[in-house]
Amino acid sequence: MSSKKLERQLNLIAALMEGPRALRAEEIHRRVEGYPESGEAFHRAFERDKDDLRAMGLPILMEDLPGADPPVVGYRITDADYGMDDPELNTDELAALHLATSIVRLRGLDDDSGLWKLGGVAGGAGSPVSLSAEVPTPAALLPLFSAVSGRATAGFVYRDAERLVDPERLEYRRGRWYLAAFDRAKGERRSFRVDRMGDRIELGAPGSAAPHEPTGGPGTGQPWTYDDGPAEEVTLEVDSVVAPVVRLELPDAEVLAERSDGSLRLRVRLTRWEPFRSYVLSHLDHVEVIEPAWARTDLTHWVSTVLDSLIATEGRP
Repeated sequence: MSSKKLERQLNLIAALMEGPRALRAEEIHRRVEGYPESGEAFHRAFERDKDDLRAMGLPILMEDLPGADPPVVGYRITDADYGMDDPELNTDELAALHLATSIVRLRGLDDDSGLWKLGGVAGGAGSPVSLSAEVPTPAALLPLFSAVSGRATAGFVYRDAERLVDPERLEYRRGRWYLAAFDRAKGERRSFRVDRMGDRIELGAPGSAAPHEPTGGPGTGQPWTYDDGPAEEVTLEVDSVVAPVVRLELPDAEVLAERSDGSLRLRVRLTRWEPFRSYVLSHLDHVEVIEPAWARTDLTHWVSTVLDSLIATEGRP
């Protein structure tokens, strides 16, 4: 990216954030330095800038300006979309994030950029562990992450039809990203392949997506149940810290024991072990695999292999 384009986009971000209301395109043309004088050339450059910022996960909201007749669209960026509260992660939590981004990378993105914003990358620059997977990143993916996390509506063209949906979650299965969302026009949940959406995602204001009761419709399964292979049963010990969350995340799990201190023992049926292994590790030491023995052995071996690689690369325990 040229320095002039970077400076223009930074000026655009500042203009869209600092005003008390959304700005019309004509106002942006006058206020933001670096755009062409011609109106047609300005609109082409503005559209490219919007696409670039959305691809970086920075949604530009479109709003009808009050008191305009006929309606006029304005553009703005809210503080909530641009920044984030400090999650106050400790050293161990940052290290866990670093390990995750070292193993799986979104293709085409700097996997360490978010970690620097959270307090730096453990172990210095670069990825110290060999990648286990490089995940594709369709153009629509980052805006959809913003839509899910901000509970915002998302509008896009899908199979030649305009869709307006209430996003619920993003799922990665069999090499593709899917958006599970409530389709307002159809009045039901649908699963949309992200790579078929194109690169223009229009986001509503944060909180504009309506909640919907679960129905068990398309796209509501867990990634460890997608295959049609033989089912396995895995028993988990869950401590009281994460037990309420795990109960929500594993609604179909059989409760074998629920103790007075809040801890649980659960039995989960699955057809794919690898994604479930990743789920267990996401809760660190709060969730333990009890049985079967092969699952405990595999989990221990996989973590040990990754840590050995990390130690060998960085030269420290």
